[in-house]
Amino acid sequence: MTAGTLLVFSTIISSSLSFPTTAWPAKGEARKLSTHAAVNASFFDWQKDGQPAQWANSYPKTWDSEIVKYTQPSPSYLTTAGPGSVTPDGNLLIMGNTTNIRITDLATGNTTADFAVEGAELMNRMRSITAPSGGYSLIVTFQLDYENKTLQEYTLSLSGIPSSTPISREGGSTAFEAHPFSNDGRYFAAHRDEGRIYSLSDPDYALTLSRYTFDLIGADWSSDGATIATAGFDGVGKLWDAHTGTFIRDIYAGVNAWNVQFSLDGKHIATGGEDQTVRIYTTGGNFTSEPIATFDGFPDWVRSLEWSPKGDFLAGGGWDQVQVYSMAEERVVQKREGEAGSGQDASEVKDLVWLDGGRKIAYRVFAGLEVYNFDANLKYRWGRGEEDDFVVGVDYVQTWFLPEKGWAGGFDPDHAVRFWEFDAEA
Repeated sequence: MTAGTLLVFSTIISSSLSFPTTAWPAKGEARKLSTHAAVNASFFDWQKDGQPAQWANSYPKTWDSEIVKYTQPSPSYLTTAGPGSVTPDGNLLIMGNTTNIRITDLATGNTTADFAVEGAELMNRMRSITAPSGGYSLIVTFQLDYENKTLQEYTLSLSGIPSSTPISREGGSTAFEAHPFSNDGRYFAAHRDEGRIYSLSDPDYALTLSRYTFDLIGADWSSDGATIATAGFDGVGKLWDAHTGTFIRDIYAGVNAWNVQFSLDGKHIATGGEDQTVRIYTTGGNFTSEPIATFDGFPDWVRSLEWSPKGDFLAGGGWDQVQVYSMAEERVVQKREGEAGSGQDASEVKDLVWLDGGRKIAYRVFAGLEVYNFDANLKYRWGRGEEDDFVVGVDYVQTWFLPEKGWAGGFDPDHAVRFWEFDAEA
């Protein structure tokens, strides 16, 4: 992660199957809404020196207590759920569906652009980054049908106005838990049946990563930009030369691998997926074909992985569970587990992100955003109340921390974006 706006993304999978099972609604038909308990009780809570974590003063907070709320463009059924993005500088909020994209200035709350898009069956993913030539690049994935996707790349001005005809690309964006953009912001990884690397400055540039026999799902770039790691449903993680697309080596990533991530110091790489196990490998000249460490015990899929800023801890998220592994102690040193277990709507842990130099950790679970402060042994939550409805089976949420504004929030599973006051560095 870099200083400034922290952008975290997630994906839609609401069962233990390899592919999403949420039925697409017929056009004109809204998805069913459901009401669930507001805050899931924990079997194992965060703790410090044997003392369980306590709620910070005035927490947990529920919907309708936010300082600002924005609703997804209607009709929201034209998305798999709330696709949106905040620009890296925290200035613009971008939301959309298959018919149009709306851009809001977060300083004023005013709509700066609302333009039609040529979509398909559904819009299901959206990411933005500072464009090499200035302004922003917006990458949107459209679902053509159940099997096929297409990418549209829009170039936006600083106020969000599209400045040219969008560029069409084959394939779709990688899983939202991945980090598809290179650190210099010039390239991004995508997938079809195979991996692709595209350039944000050259529409004709494309590298193909062609050794996959099943879908590629996750991708991450090494900190020096020289290597890209991928993970796919064939259970194999692969390392590639990011400049040439040349295959380097395989690493075993487990059944239906979903996540792959380099530590920020580039010394380690971690994988996770359906077999409920996280594997950690060394990289570079110290590479070993066997993992140097593993931790398991997740109720189901490992959907989220995130290294701490110094690479000394690795957090993994599964069904209603977070584990924190210490590289120095070679063991899990923190575990948070709720009662939902496997297969419950909205119980998957998504969007893991370390805050305040590793002194806090944030994550999405059970239709809410939670933060734990390790030093203070305090926890925070912003989420639905007992009577609040959300979309059944959809945990396609996104999280944004905006330090410049002192805001925390994101896209919730009722098709709304909310922000609360929260200083992530305090």
